[in-house]
Amino acid sequence: MKKKLEYSLKTDLLVCTMLVLVVFVLRIWHIGDADIGNDECFSLYYAQFTPADIIQVLCRGDNPPLWELLLHGWIKVFGFGILSMRLLSLIFSVFTVIPVYLIGKHLPGRCVSMVAGSLYAVSTISIFLSHDGRVYSLVGILAAFSFYFFLLLAERPSLWRWSLWVIVNLLLIYSHYLAWWVVVMEVALWLLVPSVRSGMGKGMLWAFAAMAVLYLPIVPTLIRRFADSGLHGTWIERCHGIDSLYSMLCCFSNAPVTTVLSIALMLSAMVKSLVRIVQRGFVAGPLTWITLMWVVPLLVSFGLSFLVGFFLNRYFYFLVPFYLLSLAAYVEYLFPKRRIPAVVLSVMLVAAMAASVRPDSSRLRYAGWKGDVSAVAKRMNDLKGEEEVTIIAPDWIDKQIVFYLDDKHQAFQSEGTLDEPVFRNYLEQKGYRYECDYQEFDYSACQQVVIAHGNDHNITGILNHLSDHGFQQSQQEVFQQMTLTILTHKQDL
Repeated sequence: MKKKLEYSLKTDLLVCTMLVLVVFVLRIWHIGDADIGNDECFSLYYAQFTPADIIQVLCRGDNPPLWELLLHGWIKVFGFGILSMRLLSLIFSVFTVIPVYLIGKHLPGRCVSMVAGSLYAVSTISIFLSHDGRVYSLVGILAAFSFYFFLLLAERPSLWRWSLWVIVNLLLIYSHYLAWWVVVMEVALWLLVPSVRSGMGKGMLWAFAAMAVLYLPIVPTLIRRFADSGLHGTWIERCHGIDSLYSMLCCFSNAPVTTVLSIALMLSAMVKSLVRIVQRGFVAGPLTWITLMWVVPLLVSFGLSFLVGFFLNRYFYFLVPFYLLSLAAYVEYLFPKRRIPAVVLSVMLVAAMAASVRPDSSRLRYAGWKGDVSAVAKRMNDLKGEEEVTIIAPDWIDKQIVFYLDDKHQAFQSEGTLDEPVFRNYLEQKGYRYECDYQEFDYSACQQVVIAHGNDHNITGILNHLSDHGFQQSQQEVFQQMTLTILTHKQDL
């Protein structure tokens, strides 16, 4: 028995090591390809503040402060920059495969761990968020570890396991507000599943109470943010049809073909479950738990998003580990005693995901806005003259432009400035204007106007306004995701 256990541990260590290496290679490959994103600028800017100021500012806004606090310490050690910031996300993304593998060991089937780990390795959204210097990779690994410790507690509770569960969940809900779904679902499983409730006992009450007390400092912000979003909405559009749910699953599954295959697997597993319930009654095992961990939050959030827009793929990335684990487990569930069909279907699923993976996913618009800002900023700087004005459209790309215009990054490193007008002030001092105030500017002394805008951004209003002031388009320079539209005063043509 001891030799068998040692063999199992060695096998698990070897497989985990291989998975970590594959995940690392796929994620490090294109990590520096894309320019800094708008949301990355947000984190990088606030990470320059003191820890006290980070907490003060972010506890008034949309984001809990944990990520920026971690990033603050990280850049103190490893330096200020895009690659440095993204490496922190990369680390969390790479090591998420470990709890995914460990959770798979608790699900029925021989190969669930290996298949789930392989699916995670070739997950495009996971690769993308490993290239994004934001909180999402951290939320992903914490969500996976939270459920792993939950499974351990369901088997055999102990003080150190309860302590780990509380610590991980505290970090999780201090990272992202929607990550509360993980805690809510675990508590719901404890309440609704007799075997879980009897196994854990009343320890859940004490653990949840301790976590709630330690979360009290941020509760007023949480209530205020949810109330504000409910009353005034968000910048995200509300859902209007089932296509939003399909798009989310497609994002989780890499591509339409793998999405269809995944949905077919889910429906087949559901039909088999219904037949078993009719024949033997309902028994909720680990496969049911892991399914509920992602299905309930996704469907409830989808329904609520018809009222308030927040159904955004990166916000729900913490569900991806549970989703991929479920797909791997469904195959084993459908063919528990027939190894050849199970292996063939597992290989097909992994191969389909691998064939559709995008290691260069930095250029996909999953999070933030990653335009080719560096080349545009350099060209803007080359064109800049005393008798020229540059208009930035849309105005929220100002942080990215400042990052590349300001070689010394002094605007980003201005500690103590607790608001974002620092970017506006920097640009206006250099003679740049914003889309939102282009009508207020006096163009009488200008010979040329340059509009820096996204390729899909409508600048008709600006063009009409400038035409009324004697300007007409003389040149256009198109980059991959941005365009410089140059207008010259008619008297200077």
